[in-house]
Amino acid sequence: GSDTRFDIDIYPAPERFFRLGVVTNEFGPETDTETETHTSVDGGPEKVTETRKINKSDIKFNFQIGRRIQRFGLRAGLIESTGGVGVDYYFPDFGVRTGLDLFDYQKIAGPNLRLMTEVKLWNVLFARVAGEDLISKDGKQSATISLGLRFSDQDLAALIGIFAR
Repeated sequence: GSDTRFDIDIYPAPERFFRLGVVTNEFGPETDTETETHTSVDGGPEKVTETRKINKSDIKFNFQIGRRIQRFGLRAGLIESTGGVGVDYYFPDFGVRTGLDLFDYQKIAGPNLRLMTEVKLWNVLFARVAGEDLISKDGKQSATISLGLRFSDQDLAALIGIFAR
């Protein structure tokens, strides 16, 4: 599957943060299931076709309130437009963050459990590996590998300074 996201973390205090974001991906709750039954004219067996529709390209939103306690980060709020919670563990010496998100509590498939690891590769470039929907009852587990950019407020100030000249 594919996963595109834009998140902004706002830190009003060193231990508290807000995460605001927009996500588009191929994961999401099932919106519709259509069942068609075709009866053959010659009296043969019936053919049943089942079609599932999933919110794949809909824009989803993140709005989470979080708190850092030493190397742990605790988050709660909207994760991809559904309620959820998250826990992160930071390895600042290595530029690594591991995390667990539990959200999208579907009746049929169960909640979405995401395990992920982000690694800082160089300056502002990072890589992310994630397992999606790991405890799903409908067998729709998948994995994503992605690259991204992460800027701190000092990075943005330097970038603005370069363009302001």
